[in-house]
Amino acid sequence: MTQIIPNPRLVTPILDLLEPLPKKWVALTLQVAIGFGVGILILILMIASIELDWPAVFRPLDALGSMVSSTFDIWEQQFFMGGFLALCAAFSLAVVIHESAHFLTGRRLGFSLHSLQLGPVCFTFDRGKLKARFQMGSGISGFTAMHVASFVRLHRKLMLFIAAGPASNLICAIVAILLLRTRFSAGFDPYVTAAFRVFALVSVFAFVISVLPYSTTTGYYSDGGRLRMLLFPNVATRRWYAIIGIGIQRRAGRRARDWNSRWIEAASANWDKSRDAMSGTWMAYAAAYDRKDEPAAAAHLDTCLRGINLAQSPFRDIVIAEAGVFQSWFRKDALKAAEWFARVKRPARLPPLLRSRAEVFRRFAQGDFDAAHNEWEKGLLVIAQAKEITQRERLRHSWLEWKKEMEERRAADATILAQ
Repeated sequence: MTQIIPNPRLVTPILDLLEPLPKKWVALTLQVAIGFGVGILILILMIASIELDWPAVFRPLDALGSMVSSTFDIWEQQFFMGGFLALCAAFSLAVVIHESAHFLTGRRLGFSLHSLQLGPVCFTFDRGKLKARFQMGSGISGFTAMHVASFVRLHRKLMLFIAAGPASNLICAIVAILLLRTRFSAGFDPYVTAAFRVFALVSVFAFVISVLPYSTTTGYYSDGGRLRMLLFPNVATRRWYAIIGIGIQRRAGRRARDWNSRWIEAASANWDKSRDAMSGTWMAYAAAYDRKDEPAAAAHLDTCLRGINLAQSPFRDIVIAEAGVFQSWFRKDALKAAEWFARVKRPARLPPLLRSRAEVFRRFAQGDFDAAHNEWEKGLLVIAQAKEITQRERLRHSWLEWKKEMEERRAADATILAQ
């Protein structure tokens, strides 16, 4: 009996440019279509509840439809599309409140900010500085990601952190309704009353949507999905905890090759086209690359490229640039490396050290060793500016080790050519 062992290079078709990258617009278009479909369904139900004589069990929907129509009539009498603008303002406020509740609760629990997204505006905390940038194609909702310092009481902390967002929307809805029912509301301006009604409705809608357990077409888990993972642990829960654990090790200064192997295995298991799967597979790639395990690194990188439609800028460009790095270093294919580097849409937005690293590999693959050395020196200067001592020393050690490897490879290639 014989066994055929596949060549690792033949099972990485995207990395080897044998298959095209997935299109990002497919997932976004599907998400928009689902959103419009749900909105149209709700509108049909509201109209039907008003026009048709439905059974008593549907009377609450009838009352809701009447309240919505009477509320928006106030703006429509004054100016065109006023109700739509009021709805957008209420939704934006609900998103800000929701994400702020996540952030403030996380800070209270000892978490630190990674990124906070409000519609197209994304805030990140990079090297001690808060930065803001527009991130188009990210939708109109929000997202909060925070770093975890330890596993101490982590399960309870995550429950509170995740539940804070939906709870804030529910509390806002209750407060708005109670204000409308007080005797003081009789003196409110009609526009103020209508604004409170719209905000209450939108807050209830935001609460319901966020607590439903699902994942979006772009790979995000809803708050309800996260809470279900915590209440009923499964493979996805184990992967999530593994990703958190690796993040703790990375920020503590441990090199990728020394990360917990069981966490790496758990983080890269269960490819379900989610953001967690993308993050875990990327971590597994970093560990395999640092261990010089070419087959494993190639497989993980090809999987990341297969899920590139889940990645947003600048991470999308980072993954694509890494494909060029891999082709130039492990595969020694300067042409494919150049094609991957050419696909990076915004190289100037890559992190400075990664930009220098990619440029070193590009020059090295071309045989321009002097230019590669100059870029390597630029990267060393970037490392010297790192504020955290453990991170700076870890990066400096691996950077010097990499230079030694390049010199050894250059000498070996020269010896082969001389023969």
